[in-house]
Amino acid sequence: MTHTKTALVADGDAGLRRTHREALGALGFLAIEAEDGFTLLERLRRVRPQVIVLDLELRGLDGTEVLHFLRRNEDWMDIPVVVTSSLADASARRLVRQCGGTAFLPKPDDPRWGAESPAPGAGATVNLPTPEARGGL
Repeated sequence: MTHTKTALVADGDAGLRRTHREALGALGFLAIEAEDGFTLLERLRRVRPQVIVLDLELRGLDGTEVLHFLRRNEDWMDIPVVVTSSLADASARRLVRQCGGTAFLPKPDDPRWGAESPAPGAGATVNLPTPEARGGL
């Protein structure tokens, strides 16, 4: 499969990075992995992704620190950021929204996950595109 889009995936759990990489690959994305916030920023200096999947609880710079940095940088402020977390309560969703996250994705026990939007009217489902509808995120 030819990858026409790039995603940065930052998670301390190698298994979840692999799950995200495989799911994004099926959608036509080349997923570049980072195990912590500092590595994500290093990779971001070399590639401009179409989307970032960001764990809220990263080592080093955590997800909120990374989001604040991204949203204050003119080069990266418009990149959609899907924030993942095992903290799936309302306060985590509120924090993601306040920090500028585009969508919230609770960390699954099962890899067949779905995303929830933290945007106004929260609770609405964000359907990630199927392989047939690869026009964008």
